[in-house]
Amino acid sequence: MTATDIAASNTIAAALLGADYPNLRIRPEVQEGDSVAPGQILFRNAKHPEIAFAAPIYGRVTSIRLAARRMLSAVTLAPGDAGAAAPDNRIGPDQSIRDYLLARGMWPAFVSRPFGGPPHPDAKAAAIVVSAVPSSRVAPDPRDVLRGRGDTFDRGLDAISELTDGSVHLCLADKSGIDAPALPRLQVHRRSGHQWSSPAAQVVRIAPASPGRATWTIGYQDVIAIGHLLETGRYDPVRRVALWSDPTRPAPTLNVPLGADLGQLLGQPGPERETWSGAAPSGRVSAFLGRHHLDASLVARIRSAPTKPQPIIPLASLWRALPIRLPAIPLMRSLAVGDAETSARLGCLHLLEDDIAPLTAICTSGTDYARRLRDVLERLRSDLS
Repeated sequence: MTATDIAASNTIAAALLGADYPNLRIRPEVQEGDSVAPGQILFRNAKHPEIAFAAPIYGRVTSIRLAARRMLSAVTLAPGDAGAAAPDNRIGPDQSIRDYLLARGMWPAFVSRPFGGPPHPDAKAAAIVVSAVPSSRVAPDPRDVLRGRGDTFDRGLDAISELTDGSVHLCLADKSGIDAPALPRLQVHRRSGHQWSSPAAQVVRIAPASPGRATWTIGYQDVIAIGHLLETGRYDPVRRVALWSDPTRPAPTLNVPLGADLGQLLGQPGPERETWSGAAPSGRVSAFLGRHHLDASLVARIRSAPTKPQPIIPLASLWRALPIRLPAIPLMRSLAVGDAETSARLGCLHLLEDDIAPLTAICTSGTDYARRLRDVLERLRSDLS
């Protein structure tokens, strides 16, 4: 982390959001008012305390908010002067990569499919998919982000290969110009097309996941952060993110801390505009940057949902909205009524909230399909446990 990045993480508020970690119960290791430093552990997964979650900035804990059934809503941090020193611990001679990433707060960088959320601490992935494809037309170009950090990225790729007996799949845009390292179990995939930017599409094409065969995904900037942690012993919370607020100008890219306050970066929302984390409409309305998002925008406020349920009108755009080919209209109907068995048969296990969010924006029924999908996924997970 450069001096400029440290300064940035000392001026921008940040939060860790329950929306990034479905149904997560936490065990706090800090209290409101405590001073924290980047990499300091804020809380742990109450069910699996090996999984630690780290602070992204120097500052002070302003709130620890829990939702129903004591699930995480948000832990918010206000920026401030450095208090406690940031942890600086290199991997021990007898410490595994798994234990090191768990202890240092990097495990939440992985998303396990199906069902989402960080993997079980003892699980081994059938495959790991690394996306180094721009997540949207305005997202940072991975080639620019990787410039000068190729060795660090390669070290991160080598490290995560120890977490699977299968392959690590590096997904690149066709003609990206990124050179891949020669690692024993690394497979490189170069494709074109806007759907290739979605982790869901990448997983379905190259390493399909199922309840008995989990595939983990991770973004290329998190792989860089893992390599940086191994090289220096220091947690790197800074990500290059595109911030889009003026449709007449190119989206600038900035180095910001994980979970950065979007109001500070884009301007405060109002009656006509709202801050959106992720590529609209695939992300979500949020005051803070999502854990796995590399772009954000200030957009016109989306119409409010009808007060009464409306019928689903089978628009042609709905069939094209999903990142993979699935029967969108039948799936929407089954999710709307909470039919888990039919939803699974129609392919819902290939999807997570961001994948299905465009249906909510397009559909005239007012149904929140991301929320309905999460309910169905949790029911299916419970049935299989």
